[in-house]
Amino acid sequence: INAEYMGGGKIQNSVGDFAGLVEKVGGLPHWRDPILSAIVTVVLLVAAVGVLYLPIVLKPLLVIVGLFVMRHPALRDPLPPPPVNIVLRMPSNADLML
Repeated sequence: INAEYMGGGKIQNSVGDFAGLVEKVGGLPHWRDPILSAIVTVVLLVAAVGVLYLPIVLKPLLVIVGLFVMRHPALRDPLPPPPVNIVLRMPSNADLML
């Protein structure tokens, strides 16, 4: 019986971590951290303009880079990439209540 509860606890912790991450990403457009939100806004605007004016020849290269970024976790570096590190810095709703 105890092993069943341990498995449920792991699932509950994973769902809680995912919910916290979604809250942090959702906090970006609400300017909870003004400096971080401004940086993300500028980076996304520059990326949108860059993709818009990117020549057709370079768009497949952009797809290859995107597939490299989304590779299997076993092939990645154990440290989180900078965009994930930025999102993890955002406060969640539970952090704001404290």
